[in-house]
Amino acid sequence: MVGFALVTAVLIRRKVMTLKTYRTGFHIALVSLGLCLMSPGTTSAAEPASSQSVNSGRISMTKINVSDLDRSLAFYTKILGFKEETGGRIELPAMTEVLLTSSGRTSQHTLILVFQKNRHEPLVLGNAFNALVFVLPDLRGTVKKIADAGYQISPVTDTKSRWTFASITAVATGKDPDGFPLELVQYIK
Repeated sequence: MVGFALVTAVLIRRKVMTLKTYRTGFHIALVSLGLCLMSPGTTSAAEPASSQSVNSGRISMTKINVSDLDRSLAFYTKILGFKEETGGRIELPAMTEVLLTSSGRTSQHTLILVFQKNRHEPLVLGNAFNALVFVLPDLRGTVKKIADAGYQISPVTDTKSRWTFASITAVATGKDPDGFPLELVQYIK
């Protein structure tokens, strides 16, 4: 939480974030903290399974603001193949959060789509963010779906993999409905 406060103070000082967005961000951080403390199969933050599973040193979630929840949900579920977690829709007075994973279970890294109901200004991505990276089982098929849906996507580039578990790394880049940069990867043996 101290790290969040420090980053927030810098963003407010550089006028990247306003006090109003700070308050929203702080609320989101508190919700995220509660979700991080929950382990798969529990119903509240008071029931973590074990400190090892909760504090496993992994990336837990990535949250992105979206301007149209239905459009973004369709993109990430129907095109990229994510699944909405069972019970993974959090309705708050000022926002809705939808939790997505590749399996529909919270035991994996979670992408959270955040729709702020009272947002009137457009989303601004800034220049500090690089890309959301997804490893997919059928990159060429997914690239075709993205192009067919009218979204920006590059052709697939195959390169010799530097990883021992794959001989080829296939990569395509594009943007999601709100302009977030995407890097889509498939490792081929």
